[in-house]
Amino acid sequence: MGRGLRKGDVLNLRRHNQTPMRRQASYGIAPPSRMEFLQNSSTAPATIRVIANAEFDDFTKESIKLFERSGYRLTPDCNRQGFRLEGAALKRVRTQDLLSHGIVPGTIQVPPSGQPIIQMAEANTCGGYPKIGTVIEPDLWRVAQSRPGQSLKFTFVDFDQGLEVAQKLQHEMQSLQNSISLMT
Repeated sequence: MGRGLRKGDVLNLRRHNQTPMRRQASYGIAPPSRMEFLQNSSTAPATIRVIANAEFDDFTKESIKLFERSGYRLTPDCNRQGFRLEGAALKRVRTQDLLSHGIVPGTIQVPPSGQPIIQMAEANTCGGYPKIGTVIEPDLWRVAQSRPGQSLKFTFVDFDQGLEVAQKLQHEMQSLQNSISLMT
């Protein structure tokens, strides 16, 4: 009978009846590399890349600078639906009522408190809060593996930069899959 994974566990990729290779390959569960996964477990703020979203221009220039420079801490109010952040309050130039509309995981909404919320795997299917940005898909795992109290630092990238990162990750994952296939 097995047990749940614990901190420090390593998954060895070989068949049960196969003799160990001279240099065993092992990988962390999170992409793109085991070293990057381990670095995310530290107390250093995780850098999260974000693409500006629909109401980006509704936020003051000072708030946008604060969002990128100051960093935010995850509150204990985090679950599969969303991660609430704590830090510099974001202010808007103009406030307007927004109709509820579809959103995706990674969307960063800003309620009236000014404290951002990152929508996660079981994100609401609709939202009415203004959206300052969306976490690029290759960085969502960094957010998901963060713990309450950990700091996140955000940096804006444009669509082409986000696409380049996604393509690089897809290539690395394909290489990993090919390596695993060769071992079985």
